[in-house]
Amino acid sequence: MKNWWLFTLALLVLLTTAAHAQTFSVLYNFGTKSGDPLDPGFQGIIAQGRDGNFYSTTSNGGTALSGDIFKITPTGSVTGIRNFDGTVECLPLSGLTLGTDGNFYGTTEGCGTTMLGTVFKITPGGSFTVLHNFTNTGDGGIPNAPPIQGTDGNFYGTTHGSLTGGGSGTVYKLTPSGAFTTLFQFDGTHGEFPAAPLVQGRDGNFYGTTEQGGSSGDGVVFKITPAGKLTVLHNFDTTHGADPIGPLIQATDGNFYGTTEKGGTQSSGVVFKITAGGTLTVLHNFSRLTDGGAPLPDWCKRPTATSTAPPPRAEATSLGPFTGSSRQAPSLCSITLTTRQAHPHPLRWFSTPTGFCTEIPS
Repeated sequence: MKNWWLFTLALLVLLTTAAHAQTFSVLYNFGTKSGDPLDPGFQGIIAQGRDGNFYSTTSNGGTALSGDIFKITPTGSVTGIRNFDGTVECLPLSGLTLGTDGNFYGTTEGCGTTMLGTVFKITPGGSFTVLHNFTNTGDGGIPNAPPIQGTDGNFYGTTHGSLTGGGSGTVYKLTPSGAFTTLFQFDGTHGEFPAAPLVQGRDGNFYGTTEQGGSSGDGVVFKITPAGKLTVLHNFDTTHGADPIGPLIQATDGNFYGTTEKGGTQSSGVVFKITAGGTLTVLHNFSRLTDGGAPLPDWCKRPTATSTAPPPRAEATSLGPFTGSSRQAPSLCSITLTTRQAHPHPLRWFSTPTGFCTEIPS
């Protein structure tokens, strides 16, 4: 797994000044005490609850060393609220999505009734419910990302799949009560192995990426309607990036922004912009020797927002450049799209050592 930053959780608050000043502070070092959550994955999305605390998952640690759901206060106090047992529950890599009911929703990559993972709900107090067990009988398996809640109140997500179980991945819909529908089964031609959560566009459709597949095998950007009609918007071709394992975000200009782990002019990944119609523009080519590479962004959602929005930007942490045989600290790629402006849905921006996280207004 690509867990380069296993033991430290930090939040980078991007201040909304004209100069976009940034401050960085370590809130907590995982492994400080026995039974701590351990090994947060790069895909572990952090959600801020209505109580102001932050919630997420780790793939290791807890009393059974099978993963944990934890809460961390803004001052850095960590509490494990669910220890996975390693039999029915394990490998919660996804992080969490905050639902409109105030509860959190996520997935496990393993365990469940067929060892292909689950979708679950957990209350802020730790009450845990499995909503669906994946079986690879048309529903897919091995989900990497949490579902997101659509404007219709249902949850929409992806399964990653694998050559040994789970096929090439799926897109699914899940009602809050647990009624499951497979919307699309990936077949290679339309992409395969989606690793990131979906994002719902202003048009009501969902947008996402697949790590591989498409016409060149380097992944795709796709659009899917709530009814399950999928359209490939772009086939990556290495030149314009490859292996988009991160999610998309729709900015105030209506376009979507994302990153690829590989490809580009330096084979170190790119930052890209894509329109809802599928026109893709490479905004930045990473170079491992100068500004890092293999960007691995994640995004999180907060229930309400009160601060002034920064300019819409495409930002992502990446692996730091090498100095000799040692890797330097992660770098931050920031691309300003427009000048500072007021916005009816104010945003705050955060980052973790395992990925970038932005607050998206409800």
